[in-house]
Amino acid sequence: MKKAIEYLRNHAVWNGKVRSTAGVEASILNNPTEVLGGHKSFLTPLTELIIHEMTTIANDSFGAVLNESSKDGVRQHILGTDILVVLHTQDKILGFSSGKNLNANGQDIYWAHGIALSSTFKGSGYAIDLNLLLLAMRNSNIVAFTTQNPVAYCLMERSCQPMYPSITTPIVPAQYRSIGKALLNAGAGKLNPETFVVSNLYDKCLYKKIPTCKFAGVNNWFERSLCIKNGQSNNGFLVIADASRVSTDLGPCKYDILLQ
Repeated sequence: MKKAIEYLRNHAVWNGKVRSTAGVEASILNNPTEVLGGHKSFLTPLTELIIHEMTTIANDSFGAVLNESSKDGVRQHILGTDILVVLHTQDKILGFSSGKNLNANGQDIYWAHGIALSSTFKGSGYAIDLNLLLLAMRNSNIVAFTTQNPVAYCLMERSCQPMYPSITTPIVPAQYRSIGKALLNAGAGKLNPETFVVSNLYDKCLYKKIPTCKFAGVNNWFERSLCIKNGQSNNGFLVIADASRVSTDLGPCKYDILLQ
């Protein structure tokens, strides 16, 4: 695995240590499709190993085996992106996040695919680092993502405000609705243009049990809006957020430094 990590370092547009934890660093790749050989015929044993490790981490992070062939398959979230942030030590991948540059109705949008982090490091603060580094590479201050996870929602809300919909603004302001429709045009599920709830967004629930955050109000809002029953739902939120508070000046990956 050391050779795979060295490959990531050598092809990164930015590499640096995160927090003060010895030996933990992040490598950011532009155009991971090209770097990792997105077409199967161009994959090497080394890049295939990297993708395999990330897939294993994603399945561990979600607590369920994700459908590789679906639109939301892990490989698509690695190779079908413009930015890939990989958290690693010198011989092990710990997690990753990815994003894609989109345009909806003439408006540049940064699509955040999300974060996968080994369950061993949940609660370590590394999810914050992966998110901030991903946002630091954005092409627009308008960020969009889909989620059925209150924890992921609250993680993004720490960096991006305002966010729509929200527990205080469950009806999305009119100026964002055309963007939402354009983002999900011909996509999976059916978008409610006012609440941004997407019915049947996923082929199946992404989790064995949808996680809950420490805010009861947010959990209740998710449960009620997404019709979560026994920790399961195929529905999700489309969320549009303002990331202007997050610095694009990459330095030490600390919350107080990257937030302006």
